[in-house]
Amino acid sequence: MNRAIKDYWNRKIKIWSDTSYNREGKTRGILNKVFQILRKSIDERLQTALQILQPHIKGKSILDLGCGTGNLGFALMERWCSQYIGLDISEVAIEECRRKAASLGLNDKMIFICSNLFDDDSLPQADITTGLGLLDWLHPHDVERLISLMKNHRFLFSYSEQDNSLSEFIHRLYLVKRLQWKNTGVYAYHFKRQFIVNILKKNTMNNVTFMKNKKMRFGVIIHNLND
Repeated sequence: MNRAIKDYWNRKIKIWSDTSYNREGKTRGILNKVFQILRKSIDERLQTALQILQPHIKGKSILDLGCGTGNLGFALMERWCSQYIGLDISEVAIEECRRKAASLGLNDKMIFICSNLFDDDSLPQADITTGLGLLDWLHPHDVERLISLMKNHRFLFSYSEQDNSLSEFIHRLYLVKRLQWKNTGVYAYHFKRQFIVNILKKNTMNNVTFMKNKKMRFGVIIHNLND
């Protein structure tokens, strides 16, 4: 990840989070109101992830990659995980997370790190690693690199699947193709399922579950928490 993606999320993270998760609040601008409707699938992705994680997190530590403003993290703390480590490239996101944690008296249980994903040779240690939406912003080589790091670790990630549905096609055209045309150094990706399957096979990761439902539209959650 480069400076362009950091600047992009420093500009976008707050309005993206508000229109994705805090839809009951007031949203300014017609376009943002449209996004608020379209991004219902992102909130559904969060709720689905929480349902999957719920039986596994009591007393456990969670590492959340691409934590954004901490929506997953604060929900996990309500469900009794012992420690949460959030990592994000955006200083704005991390500052917001720290502010929320301080206001809730959770500074001793929640750690937030502003960093590129692959700045260090290894990731912080935790019982379970999560990443909602992170893979959508990683180059395919980095997706493969990240998944290979999860070998022998428990994890839950999501990705946008290229399934040729109408909603997926519109999103791919609006976001993925538009960013390519703008040539700003910021790129997003939709992946075919076989691409993810091939990476898992390459790393002999045979116990991974793919979770998809209509409310998540083209979003897919993958995890190995059932073993």
